[in-house]
Amino acid sequence: KIAVSNDFSSVHILFCEEDEAIQTKRNGYLIRNSVQNHFENKNPLTGARFASFDEYIATLKPNRRKSLKRERKKIYNEEGINITVYEGDEVTPEIIDIAYDLYSSTVEKFTFQKQYLNKDFFTRIRESNFRRHLVVLLAQRGNKTVGGTFNVQKADTLYGRYWGCFEDVPYLYFEACYYRLIQHVIEKNMTRMEAGAGSSGGGKLLRGFDASITRSSHYIHNPNLRVAVNAFLEAETAAIEEQKSLMNEK
Repeated sequence: KIAVSNDFSSVHILFCEEDEAIQTKRNGYLIRNSVQNHFENKNPLTGARFASFDEYIATLKPNRRKSLKRERKKIYNEEGINITVYEGDEVTPEIIDIAYDLYSSTVEKFTFQKQYLNKDFFTRIRESNFRRHLVVLLAQRGNKTVGGTFNVQKADTLYGRYWGCFEDVPYLYFEACYYRLIQHVIEKNMTRMEAGAGSSGGGKLLRGFDASITRSSHYIHNPNLRVAVNAFLEAETAAIEEQKSLMNEK
């Protein structure tokens, strides 16, 4: 009704839960499925949440388990890296400044990246009530920060967001963006982690993430455009389901 009365061409609802998508479809919306990579804190052998990171490692295939241990040994023992996760009030002004510098470092390294967040955003989000949702991971060698991630958490979910580094350390990206955050989810007895932006390819799938369906709902006012969009979505949905199945064969 709002769309029609205001002459809007369309209405879009992103990241619907499955039951919400079903309800909006009943009300005339078109549903679009997409694929993201999520870690579910659920032991596939028992159905219960992982009691420890070691229990999680034990569920991996032997070659993946061996590679994970080798990567961690390289980071912690050979490179002398120490990783700390800061939450909520632990995120001081100094730490949020480092998080911004890490974010900016990635933008500067890759020409396709656009810096749409400025330092004022990081300062304000830390000074607001939203601070309780912040999770900043810093990797340091001695007193020097070499890399880290800026994340948020709410209720039972951790959302991975931005990675950056001041020094290229082998395997640190995987530890800071995947393994150490998976460990955080397990230790905090959370339900899942959504890995955030980036490729949906093998890197995440090999490191504990599964291809998961996300949904959005779209109301298209023009009937001819609606028919065309619906035909596209039907074909795309079949391809998405096939893609998910292939990606989870690991």
